Amino acid sequence: MRKNSLLKVATFALCGVLAIGSVTASAKVKVKNDANNGDWSAKKVTILDTSEADLMVRVGDIDCLNEKCEDIINAYNPFKKGSEFSHCWFWNADEKDPAGTDSIYVGTKASKNKKIVDGYAGDFRAWQEADKNDEYYKAGAFTKGALKVTLNYKDELKEITVKSAVLQIGIDDFQAQNWNSKFSVKINGKKADFLSDIINKQNQTGPVSSVITVKIPQKFIKYVKKGKLTITIDETTGMGDGYAVDFVKLLVNPKNEMVSKGVELKSVKAEDGVLVVNYAKSKDKGTTGYEIRYSTKSSMAGAESVFVEDIESTSEKIYDLKAGKKYYVQVRSYVEDAGSKDFSEWSVIKNVKLK
Repeated sequence: MRKNSLLKVATFALCGVLAIGSVTASAKVKVKNDANNGDWSAKKVTILDTSEADLMVRVGDIDCLNEKCEDIINAYNPFKKGSEFSHCWFWNADEKDPAGTDSIYVGTKASKNKKIVDGYAGDFRAWQEADKNDEYYKAGAFTKGALKVTLNYKDELKEITVKSAVLQIGIDDFQAQNWNSKFSVKINGKKADFLSDIINKQNQTGPVSSVITVKIPQKFIKYVKKGKLTITIDETTGMGDGYAVDFVKLLVNPKNEMVSKGVELKSVKAEDGVLVVNYAKSKDKGTTGYEIRYSTKSSMAGAESVFVEDIESTSEKIYDLKAGKKYYVQVRSYVEDAGSKDFSEWSVIKNVKLK
């Protein structure tokens, strides 16, 4: 594991030097400004009545983690479904960036220990231990502790009634599937398992950025209505899996289906101690697989997952379960590109008792 980390440092350190050097080059980056997102270079934006939602609130510029390479930033469009963008690493800090954005984190526990499993964590450690004369590392964008981003939009809420909401987060280098790291997400201090679940299914190997789009459950809408939303992301094992966020975008009362409704769970049956899960084929273009999760609790707490990569499949068997237990089951589809997964909504829950 450590060997792989060092290889990653060697591969991309030069890219970081080139990115720093390119700051002095003539500016050729195309200006991006659209009705749904505003000025992409702006650090904070709120827009009422876009074609996507009654209100859009964004914290963090849309710049692929302070990218300076003209070709990369000009091609960068994180809102294209299933897209993922490689970028230079590491990058320099920008004091004007809102807290939590465009900075590398390793989580609260790893900030206090020496564990390193990836290159981000290796450079974080070098930054943490560098003396004040080390201009290269001290200029880097690193922050101790948990990542925390706050959106303020209380004044804009005076003009609308909150009914529903969607989050779009530009995530970077989350590798829970690769390193067995585990991320915990909170919204206004409340555990947001619906977000943790998505992030812990990512495998963004390499310095890459992509967007996850997540519908906020109704029980969390009360926090959206407050006009101030604080999202905290922390790695809980302390193993040293570095991560970052480019921006956070909140859509209040989205006008379109931002998140796919997914697939229909047709039936769950118990046959000879085995769960047989039947579901409809996804109608979403680009679907690359299905996730089936099951739990002995109706809340789906502690659920385990089975991934099905055969997109023509409409049935799956789950083995090694406990007789006499009632199991609750859901299914959803996903689109995967280079390790980043974009999930649909979960289906309804069905249950069956194993004999």
